[in-house]
Amino acid sequence: AGGASTYTWSTGANTSSVVVNPATSTNYTVTGTTGSCTDAKTVSVTIGAILSIQVAPAQATVCAGSPVTFTALGASSYTWNTGGTSANITLSPTVTTTYTVLGVTQNCTGTKTVSVFVNTLPTTIVSATNVACFGFNNGQLSATASGAAPFTYTYSSGQNNLGPGTYTVYASDANGCIGSATAAITQPSQIITTTGAGITSCPAACDGSFQATISGGQPPYVCTVFPGSFSGTTLTNLCAGNYNYN
Repeated sequence: AGGASTYTWSTGANTSSVVVNPATSTNYTVTGTTGSCTDAKTVSVTIGAILSIQVAPAQATVCAGSPVTFTALGASSYTWNTGGTSANITLSPTVTTTYTVLGVTQNCTGTKTVSVFVNTLPTTIVSATNVACFGFNNGQLSATASGAAPFTYTYSSGQNNLGPGTYTVYASDANGCIGSATAAITQPSQIITTTGAGITSCPAACDGSFQATISGGQPPYVCTVFPGSFSGTTLTNLCAGNYNYN
């Protein structure tokens, strides 16, 4: 208030200014006095209705990291506690989270809180059986999961008769949430054999020799020479002839 020496408000305050917080629309009167002169003035504070803000859906349950979209209704503009400023907001929480939206129409406001309940993804573990020999396709995968049982497993390329490579397994739990894990199947390197033979001293002598050098595969090696019942990488006392080394 201004224009007088002293003031008296209908609230009991005796200052030129007064702070009020009415719950309903209220009239306030201030009386100003200067000497023997007085005057009064009445002001009104109008309280608007609190907005009824609604959010659809009212709550949601999702798998961790999956998106959910909320739409706020009942105001002209909105501000979410995430910083979003539109009526629609898409969220992808990894844990159960509560969100609040403030709706504003002129001087009236209202708030609404919604919750997103988050189901964790199943933890998936994959073990691999590697290919037995170079060029084979007999690798295998086996998966286990923990979380909301029971689980359904999906193998990206099947579970059996697999060649070398990296594979993914997906585990779907009772909540419909999907976890995944990868595993690599390997194969031994190719077996490479280098052989050298020593000639016999004469056609009828059985004093020839045979030497093999082997690399690759998975030692130890089992070596057999045909014909005959010889084995090993160094053979002696061989008769002249052709031999197959395996």
